[in-house]
Amino acid sequence: MKHTWKLALLGLAVGLLAACSQPKPQEEEPAVVVPDTTKVLDAGSRNALSEVSPDGTLRFDPRSGVENRLKAGDVVVSEPAQAIPDGLLRKVRAVRVEGGAVLVETEPAKIQEAIHRGSLSVRRELKLEDLRSSVSLQQGVSVQGFRHTLNTDFGTGGRIRATGTLEINPVLDFDLGLRCDETVRVPLLGRICAEWPDLEVLARVGVEQSANLRLTGELAYTFEREWPIATHNFAPLTFFIGPVPVVLTPKLTIFLRADGEVTARFNFEVQQSLTLIAGFEYNSDRGFRDLSEHRATLELQPPTLEGRVLAQATAGVRFQVLLYGVVGPYGELRGGPKFEASLQGLSGGVLWHLRACLTLSIGITSVEILDLRYNKDLLQACLPISQRTNTPPTVSIQSPTAGSEIYRGVAVTLRGLVSDVDAALGQGVSCRWTSSIPSDPSPTGCEASATFSTTGSRTLTLTATDTAGASRSASVTITVREPPAILVSISSPADGATLYFGENTNLSGSASGGTGPYTYTWRVAFPTNAAGEGGTVYTIGNGANRIWRPSDTIPGLSCSNMGYAKLTLEARDANSLMGSRSIIVYLTTLC
Repeated sequence: MKHTWKLALLGLAVGLLAACSQPKPQEEEPAVVVPDTTKVLDAGSRNALSEVSPDGTLRFDPRSGVENRLKAGDVVVSEPAQAIPDGLLRKVRAVRVEGGAVLVETEPAKIQEAIHRGSLSVRRELKLEDLRSSVSLQQGVSVQGFRHTLNTDFGTGGRIRATGTLEINPVLDFDLGLRCDETVRVPLLGRICAEWPDLEVLARVGVEQSANLRLTGELAYTFEREWPIATHNFAPLTFFIGPVPVVLTPKLTIFLRADGEVTARFNFEVQQSLTLIAGFEYNSDRGFRDLSEHRATLELQPPTLEGRVLAQATAGVRFQVLLYGVVGPYGELRGGPKFEASLQGLSGGVLWHLRACLTLSIGITSVEILDLRYNKDLLQACLPISQRTNTPPTVSIQSPTAGSEIYRGVAVTLRGLVSDVDAALGQGVSCRWTSSIPSDPSPTGCEASATFSTTGSRTLTLTATDTAGASRSASVTITVREPPAILVSISSPADGATLYFGENTNLSGSASGGTGPYTYTWRVAFPTNAAGEGGTVYTIGNGANRIWRPSDTIPGLSCSNMGYAKLTLEARDANSLMGSRSIIVYLTTLC
């Protein structure tokens, strides 16, 4: 809907022109139309302006002569000056000389009153040299240019702590267009639009953000907090439509927002790179159209936790642009990780989720200058980035091995080797032994002791289960026999041990039963299979306890023939009754 521009005056002027003027050739429409009532303060007038009162009264030095250049109805426009650091756009109500000064009473003015036709387009990456000042708002936050270094608990008593760096690269786009289809010349006003000018505005604020943020918590805690960490105030940026200055003053507030719930200690670190843009486009005929863009890259370092964590930490920028020092376009650009994890596992066997949560909003409150008011949430979403699915632990049985000599009533050591790739997260693993014979013992622990009360073959199974309930098992089949008259045991090395070719190993064993004293002989068979079958038998020497270096007994040991060996201790009593005990070891070397 178009409004008639000064209808009564225009009608009178057009009537006078029709009655008194001769036809003239049609003039070419100019690209910029500024009424004669628009008065741009020159350098002298700007320097003569000493004060602007809260009600908009301008106080000039009487020697400036502005009372001869300004009158009621004029629109005063100015670049920044000492008394007007963000420029000026006001409409004159009255001019008077009083108390040794020229006082110009003003009221708010619309940009369409100062400019009837013209446009400007600003694409500006804000630089450090554009800054007027930067201020840290939190203890533990240092600001150097657009780089913010954090080491603060935000007053939570250590419950939540944020450390790391946050760097931003702000961008401002601003287009202003004033359009009219037809202009006319009017006495006292000069060339003006025949109708109220149409308005076109594009405002877009953006930030490229790179951050390395670590969030830690020491105690069970529920939190939802926002902390402003810094403000960046920019010097005014002045652009021109014809002779008329348009003054934009950006201001940024940087903040962190964290919310969530944790049940125990946690620690996670994220490296993120975000590009966030929010804006709008306005046209008098079509209204508002939203503009937004977003890109997010997040990388999670290996986290640690002791319970369940649901935490979201976003770094945000509140972007405000003043028009001639009056509130104009504004936006909020916020993004960061949302981390959810549990050692017991989330749904579907997932240990943790990482999402990028983004918030974009835009608005403008410029009733005085542009006659626009708008506010819109453009985006509020959490985008999936990565997740970690629980991996069952790996498990193997080191002792007893298949074919081991197990005797009824004699305690045997059960030893398993268990690992879990999720251990770094804080994942724990429990072990349990079971037997195919229901009456056999079922000890817990990855290393345990068991005594079998019956003879015969059975299958022993070791099951390892992690905190999230995932499990794997390994099994070995053994045979339990009646103990011999002479019962031999080996205390060192352990069954399943790894021995090095050129390093000394302590051999230690004992015997019971029969009639002492006992004589002991150590032998080794190499190479064998994993069950100790096969190989050449070599005599190591005598004695229950001795030092043995495998390379002293077995010829030709090298990197090419590492493998299993069967180590046997034989014991003979005073009556020549004999018993033996064998274990499986692995012989190797550093190659």
